[in-house]
Amino acid sequence: MSLNSALMFNHHADRSADVVRVSQWLQAQPVNEGSQSHQLWLLLLIILILLVWWLLQRESAQQPAQTKAPVTAVPVAAVKSTVSPSAPVPAAPIALPIAPPVPATTAEDLTKIEGIGPKIKGVLHVAGIKTFADLSKTEVGQLRRILVGVGMKVNDPTTWPEQAALAAAGDWVRLRKMQEQLNGGRRV
Repeated sequence: MSLNSALMFNHHADRSADVVRVSQWLQAQPVNEGSQSHQLWLLLLIILILLVWWLLQRESAQQPAQTKAPVTAVPVAAVKSTVSPSAPVPAAPIALPIAPPVPATTAEDLTKIEGIGPKIKGVLHVAGIKTFADLSKTEVGQLRRILVGVGMKVNDPTTWPEQAALAAAGDWVRLRKMQEQLNGGRRV
């Protein structure tokens, strides 16, 4: 058996079995000092090649596939659970458009409004009012309903939309002058 035939690997065979066969072949060869050092270097080279191959295979298996297309069809079974029992179930998958995620609105510090503290700011955020522009567009009656709904009946939101409009416009000087005339968000 020649060295070339011993080094040929079958691509479908187990690599560790090939290493064992090469190792056994090398051990079966007659021992003399010159060929033994060559055989050792050859064995080390084969092991190094297999180690590099194994590391490359492992690295490629761990990398996420970044070329996957978004899924646009939903199986009927997934739609079935959200449809009422009396509704007919379509036979084919329903293609649903996938909208890109809407960027979250950056919440502004509503506590800069006279009369709004951290608790009320949290209540307003839960109600969907996160920016000065949102607050300036909200009617006073709606603000009162939000506050009463969480048990905050004492607070008076009468000036909040007006203050928020100044803050949204970046008119901090006029806002500060207005707040000097307020007490807890109420006109004095």
